[in-house]
Amino acid sequence: MDEYVKLYWIDTPYKFENKWVIDAYFKSNTTVEKIMLDWASTHFLAFGRYYSNGNLNSVQNNKNELVIDLNLNNIDFRLTQDYLNINSKEIRTDIFVGYKNGKEYRIPALEIIRAVIATNRFLLNRIVELDSLTKYFVFRFDKDRNLYIDFFDEYERKLLESSYIKHLAWIITNENILKMFNQIGKNIWLCGNISYDFLFENLQIKARIHEEKNIIRIFEIIEVKNKIINAKEIYISSKYINKLNISNHPKSRRYKNLNITDDKTLDSKIDGAKNQQSDFIDTLNTKHSYINNIKINGKKKNIRPLRIKEDENTNVYEIENNNLRTSADIGGIYRLKGIEYKNIENISVKGELQEFIEIMKLLQKKKKLTIYKL
Repeated sequence: MDEYVKLYWIDTPYKFENKWVIDAYFKSNTTVEKIMLDWASTHFLAFGRYYSNGNLNSVQNNKNELVIDLNLNNIDFRLTQDYLNINSKEIRTDIFVGYKNGKEYRIPALEIIRAVIATNRFLLNRIVELDSLTKYFVFRFDKDRNLYIDFFDEYERKLLESSYIKHLAWIITNENILKMFNQIGKNIWLCGNISYDFLFENLQIKARIHEEKNIIRIFEIIEVKNKIINAKEIYISSKYINKLNISNHPKSRRYKNLNITDDKTLDSKIDGAKNQQSDFIDTLNTKHSYINNIKINGKKKNIRPLRIKEDENTNVYEIENNNLRTSADIGGIYRLKGIEYKNIENISVKGELQEFIEIMKLLQKKKKLTIYKL
């Protein structure tokens, strides 16, 4: 039977053995347990959710909680510090409190970071550093208010997806949002707590809440609506964006994956097969929508020739399939090479291994090898 525990609170991030971690407190029927988690695990966590058997992606909600749309514009939110008594220890809480139409709204400061500002692992890891964004890109505006972002080599290819670019543009084209981003990392380093100003000019959300009398507690922000990117268009440049020039010359070589010929080859289609982070588990990603539909343009700086034709001089090489399931399920460090479990007669390799394969075939034909002792 599944055992569910409720996420009670998350403490301020801190450094442990040269990495950022958090202490998450889970409440069962009898006690509250503290578990140290990686700071990047914050995206799996939402206050008031029930987690099963230690699986951060197996969650349930309290049936008494509501999901409603909230317009938090023109509310003066102030950061309030309080303390929870957990297992005879006082744990600091950082909550934004604001009032509107006789209602009191309470939002955990960490939920704003998780769901609104640092919406992916890259930003979550950068937000606990000082002036870290300048290590990955520079940006500028032209006279027509077009935004130009030039990414350095350290900025990964997967972060060039439009959703990531739009959110990044939302941060850097809104001065107050960028100020909040920088405040968070600075105060964690200097003060050891989550402390920043609530500077949103427009914050409309859909949230999972608990309402009691005139107090609305926001446990989880599910959607951030009507965001505005203050730019006409976005132009990005990266080493991963190249201009392709179609060439009339035929390919000199072509690569293909080794064929699967027997039942001893590990199946690359079953669970856990690929060595990609997104294949393992889904986070509690918050939906973000924008008022203005900004066009993203890729600035093609490097010209790379692309050969699409083949002829009789095109060499074909068989290579291992990098998506094959790992033989020990250890994250892709040791991969199935494709040669260990194949019949030697079925292997055709050109290049440095060709002579080795021929020797192996000759040795296989010998009925018995004589070993001489020196």
